[in-house]
Amino acid sequence: GVNVRHMGRVRARVARPDVRRALATELAARVLKNELRAALRACTAPDDGAYAALALAFFNRAFFLGAGAAREEDRLAAALYWAGVRRRLAAAYEGALSPAEEAPDADLRALLDVRVLFARLQELTGVRFRADLPLEQLARFEEAHLEGIFARAKTMYAVPRIEADAAIELAKTATAPAAVRRALETAREKYDQCLSLKPDDHEVLANLGMATSELAVVEAEADRRAELFAAAHENFASALALEPEDHSTMIMWSDAYMGQAICGMAQQRNCDALLARALDLLTAAEAASPGSAHANIARVAALADASEGLQNAQLHAYPRAPARPV
Repeated sequence: GVNVRHMGRVRARVARPDVRRALATELAARVLKNELRAALRACTAPDDGAYAALALAFFNRAFFLGAGAAREEDRLAAALYWAGVRRRLAAAYEGALSPAEEAPDADLRALLDVRVLFARLQELTGVRFRADLPLEQLARFEEAHLEGIFARAKTMYAVPRIEADAAIELAKTATAPAAVRRALETAREKYDQCLSLKPDDHEVLANLGMATSELAVVEAEADRRAELFAAAHENFASALALEPEDHSTMIMWSDAYMGQAICGMAQQRNCDALLARALDLLTAAEAASPGSAHANIARVAALADASEGLQNAQLHAYPRAPARPV
């Protein structure tokens, strides 16, 4: 994807009015977010009420300052405030505004989708208003409209993600089966926490699938092992639905099928269908990223023709793919 700092250049190259409006709204939301965060950081009051008052003042200034104002000084205050927002936006995001949009008499608000701006500011700042507020009918925000100020999910998300990835590394180095299981269970728990905060993270979904499939490999009870493999396949399918061309997810999913096949071979089962699915995924991964799946394709071929001794060796040497870091 494109880094946010380059979104101004993207907007400069976009002709569609709706896309230009969406980009301007997003960039304005990020500029305004920084304004509120600076005010909240500077606040040293010991009670939550002071922070709520700051948040209300900010949202009233952003959305209602000068709106329908009868007094000239109110209209002037609104114009000066939004001129400052426009200057900060232009400085932060090169090319975001055209020469006409940067003109001293240009009104940045005319470029924005107000409802989207309101929603994005709540997401970016953690300041939440009641969902049933009729924004177009309000003259100002009151304390009764405010649900509260909540910690941003991005900050909360990083901690369980790091813990999950660390648990995967512990599982790779552990030698005792019980220690491997504990580490993989911890990884699954922490990845689930990440998904509760960010359900559409395809990398976490794939990592969860990997942790679950590895747990299945070391699971002794057959029914529980089957449940774990089924859950892993569901995780991988969800990850690929979000990012269909992600070759890393395809390779990790093929590892899960190979692990399931190896477990089945140990019980004298025919696992050709599992190996065929693994090969299909690796073929797709190779098409998406040439050279990325050669080693695993060789493993599938070896398993398909493996002797019993080689199958047992593969089972005990089952490699763990690294989790993608946060």
